Amino acid sequence: MFYFIPLTYRSFFQYMTPIEIFLNLLMIFTFGYVYIVLFKKILNKTFPILLQIFLILFYLQGTTSTVGLLIYITIAIILLYYWGFTRTLSFNTISFTLIFVISYVTFLNASVEILWYWLIGKWVHFKSYATIVSLIFPYFRITVAIILAFLLLKHIRPVLVNYIEFVVNSFPLYGWIINFMGIIFRLNSGQKTYSLFSSPLQATLATIAFIIVYGMAIYIPTKLLQNKSAIQNQRLELENLSQYTSHIETMYDELRRFRHDYKNILLSLNDAVENRDIDQVSDIFKRVVIPTNVNVETRTSVLGKLTEVKNLEIKSLIYSKTMEAINKGIRVEIEIEKPIKLDTNIQITDMLRTISILFDNAINATLKAKQPQINLSFFEDDDKNTQVFQIGNSTQEEHINLSKLSGRFNGVLTNSRHGLGLRNLRSILARYPFIQNNRSSKDYWFEQQIVIYKVSQTKKK
Repeated sequence: MFYFIPLTYRSFFQYMTPIEIFLNLLMIFTFGYVYIVLFKKILNKTFPILLQIFLILFYLQGTTSTVGLLIYITIAIILLYYWGFTRTLSFNTISFTLIFVISYVTFLNASVEILWYWLIGKWVHFKSYATIVSLIFPYFRITVAIILAFLLLKHIRPVLVNYIEFVVNSFPLYGWIINFMGIIFRLNSGQKTYSLFSSPLQATLATIAFIIVYGMAIYIPTKLLQNKSAIQNQRLELENLSQYTSHIETMYDELRRFRHDYKNILLSLNDAVENRDIDQVSDIFKRVVIPTNVNVETRTSVLGKLTEVKNLEIKSLIYSKTMEAINKGIRVEIEIEKPIKLDTNIQITDMLRTISILFDNAINATLKAKQPQINLSFFEDDDKNTQVFQIGNSTQEEHINLSKLSGRFNGVLTNSRHGLGLRNLRSILARYPFIQNNRSSKDYWFEQQIVIYKVSQTKKK
């Protein structure tokens, strides 16, 4: 009789009229669609439309049972990880987001049901209209829950994004405990909740308590780790500023000593000139003047090229890394022709970490090259409305296999620390959909570009 109905729904639908069957299938389809939309909104990312359609239809095939829901969640996570985002998002991020949206809608659905019961259902008897109300109410409740889900999401999304960044990816075991909490609530929602307790009051209190515990389990560790990260970032900024100040003080001392020594050099040269001793003049010039001039000129030229960088933290970090490279015998070329200030849509600490990773990797790689060299540029492309941070380095290999840097390959370019740095870089850039990371390798030269597309705060949100 119900050959057109999915097998898992036959017992569920066998006492329903055709219109009830249609409405329930429509309700399940709506849930599947809403889950996909909320999932994309939280991550601010999209994935192939064919996969979206498949996941909606797959949800329609049977999630009323425990096994059906678990199968759906498992297969959906795997498909999203390998097909939807081609492993550019972590498995834990995808898992939490999908499970959360399912739990989130369930929480709101349960909350609307509780409010209905205590405000209206418990006190009002509909008599002859009871059948109509019982038929219509589930769809009314679901509609209200879905509307609330979208209205509240813009307020809770920042917490979820921070939870994914600071908790899910850093403490995956804790993240999965929260995931299981959400799954357990989803599996025991609705009539199952009331069957577990002797009275509606107990069921109501248990539901409210579970929602509060679940919310606090996400909010509290997120805030704690976020505050800890903020303190670490402030410490990093202070260290960079301290290093920058120290470099300036060192330069000042060198210039002061140079001025003092310069007088003695002139006296020595004066004696040599008066005695017409050309060999002594040449010796003093080569032995004293040239090395001193090169040392001072190197530091002042590096600092002079960074005057166009208007973020003191970035200026300090680039100067520090540049001097580190120069001290290791690496030739460094810096090109910053016009004043530039980092786009405000990017956290300064994230940019500092990005520059640090790229510069460290460039230093490690170029030291193995025959002629160690690093070229760095930071500029704005007005035609494309972008900011570009570019760093290139000479390499030992004529051509580097870029698949080693794509996230689909377990190998690394130089060593394990390099690989960890690249993974951290991908994690940082994944938070900014308006940033593009370009790479190229040719003729013993490797180059990376961080292209920042300028967007308004409104569009970013």
